[in-house]
Amino acid sequence: MSCIIIMNLNKTVIIVSSRNKTYPTDTNGNFTISFNNAQLESFKAFRVKTVTVPYKMYPVNNTNNIIYFQESTGPLVAAQISPGYYTITTILAQINSVMNSASPNSQTYTATYDNTLDRITITSSGTFSLQFSNTVNSASSVLGFSHTNTSLNLSNIGNNGPILSIDCLYLRSSYISSQLLKGNILNNSITNIIQTIPINVSFNELIIYTAQDDSLQQLTMSNKFLNQIDFQITDFNGNIYDLNGSHVNIELEFYY
Repeated sequence: MSCIIIMNLNKTVIIVSSRNKTYPTDTNGNFTISFNNAQLESFKAFRVKTVTVPYKMYPVNNTNNIIYFQESTGPLVAAQISPGYYTITTILAQINSVMNSASPNSQTYTATYDNTLDRITITSSGTFSLQFSNTVNSASSVLGFSHTNTSLNLSNIGNNGPILSIDCLYLRSSYISSQLLKGNILNNSITNIIQTIPINVSFNELIIYTAQDDSLQQLTMSNKFLNQIDFQITDFNGNIYDLNGSHVNIELEFYY
């Protein structure tokens, strides 16, 4: 069996780990756990009791790492930041590197940070515009720029502070949310979320979520069996995080 099942008088506790994912194509951040012959039914409510996962997912990843820009002459350029965890110093160096390498006119780019304003400014030896109306895997939010195109300038300053850390993870389950759950934990427009997991530790430390109260989510399990559950660890937009070799452990409580 790929999980631990503990049955009591009024509840069943299910403890799962991405180490025991069912399918070869599963990843540590997107996996299914099967209960084999231990089909469970007639639950009325459930909650996520605990979640533990190392904070090793990269804030800058393949969903938010492209700087789109265009110089006064030449094509639209997509400069790609390497996925990783960055400080303000290292992200500035990375901006300089990728934009200088990608410049079709050999312009020199320099990114700086104003600690008082909490803004990144990108300056060039020639005019350029940031083309962040293109939102496909865009680094605009990471770098603090809005999703719009700037005018041709020698210098462009961000609209907001850069986002170089992850504040929250979202634990999703398509099966629980679509088949069993009465309503969504947040709202009906945000699908499949069964628990939000705040991050209050530093990168490479262990994220530990523990339910703080006894509130339960109501289930509809009339004539339905629970013989497997899928799990995804995502950002707010549903992008699945690469856990970079780490595993997630989840404890669920199902009440009769």
